[in-house]
Amino acid sequence: MHGVKEEYHGYCNNILRDCVWEVKSVDDYPNEYESATFRINNEAIAEFHLDNTIYFETWTTLYIGDELHLNININNDGLIAESWNFDWLILSLSEDAIELAANNSISLLEKNCTIDCSLGRYQVCELTTDPGFAEFSLEDYLICNIIPNTHDLVSPILFTFYETEEDSYNGTNSISNTQYLNVENSQTIYVRIEYVETSEVFEIIIEAISCFFS
Repeated sequence: MHGVKEEYHGYCNNILRDCVWEVKSVDDYPNEYESATFRINNEAIAEFHLDNTIYFETWTTLYIGDELHLNININNDGLIAESWNFDWLILSLSEDAIELAANNSISLLEKNCTIDCSLGRYQVCELTTDPGFAEFSLEDYLICNIIPNTHDLVSPILFTFYETEEDSYNGTNSISNTQYLNVENSQTIYVRIEYVETSEVFEIIIEAISCFFS
């Protein structure tokens, strides 16, 4: 039994590093954080992505008796912590989904591998009615961003998006982080990040591409 536990524990830890895990509602257990995502990045740092903010956290898997648990601890003193900071019992585990139970509630996390960070740009299928243009949820691409070396890996990071570099440095005329229609193809978007008393700006390239579905 001990060997089986170790194997299952290792399997759990390995799949947690694959892509991102998106929060889904379960029948009879609606989740106000639906579409938020959890991620363990390449530096083994756990992140909770909610809207245009990244919160840092710890994920720890452990056995209690014969039951596998996932302990989540998000660095937050408010409602987020009250909703997620529990020792969750893993009810079911597969390559694509994790079902968790704690505090008389059930949460479902589903793997989402939609965005390919290796491309170095954010590609979205163009609109069928307007080739060369697409609607981008810019905040979704934050899973690909490297956390600044100066960050303390504790404080939340706030992201805002801009069409011009000048606006990004001034923090003015931000654009939608969830429903942005590109104005040219491809296009540079400027991303302002803020944490503690620091702000930085970097660029991402967005591109509308032709997609064919059979």
